[in-house]
Amino acid sequence: MQNQPLPSKAKNDSKLRRSGKNIIAFIILGLCLSSIIGLYLLEVVPHYMVLSIPPPEDSYNLVGWSTTTKSTVTAFSSSAFPASRDFIWRQDATLVYKNPDNIPSWEALLQYFDERFSQRGWKQSDISTPCNIYLPEAAFLNYGENGFISYRRASDIDEIPMDDAICLAIWNDKGYPNVFRIVLLTAKRSFFTNSYKVFE
Repeated sequence: MQNQPLPSKAKNDSKLRRSGKNIIAFIILGLCLSSIIGLYLLEVVPHYMVLSIPPPEDSYNLVGWSTTTKSTVTAFSSSAFPASRDFIWRQDATLVYKNPDNIPSWEALLQYFDERFSQRGWKQSDISTPCNIYLPEAAFLNYGENGFISYRRASDIDEIPMDDAICLAIWNDKGYPNVFRIVLLTAKRSFFTNSYKVFE
């Protein structure tokens, strides 16, 4: 029985190189898949902008907001891909004041929120966008006094706000001067929506 010739050093080196290339290819493929999955999750998994601001006190000193809702608003362009995706976080409250002498003005309620937004780096916007889109109350409320206000980041200098937003609506419920309805809403842009803005 003859002994089989041992593989040459050149053949061993070739196999090692092929194995090394395969390992590198698998590593690159794994990194690419991880990046794609990560970007997908950044885009589709909701990331809400939650504000820990209690409503102003009324005669009943109820703590907290009446309701809190979350939703996603997706707008499509002419293609099948979404042009934008925004994560909407909303809270509602009703304030009732029994003593006519202690009823706050609309301006006083607005100032309560203005101060807290300012501490967090937000400022009032001169235009209603995008709150006129996300607030259903914009259909019957004016922009400004006795209506709703849009807020943008203090660093935002775009002519039309394209970044995240805060929307605040304050109005007398059913015309009663001692009853105020308040809606606090935030709109947070998704990862790719913010990316689109950079290239516009």
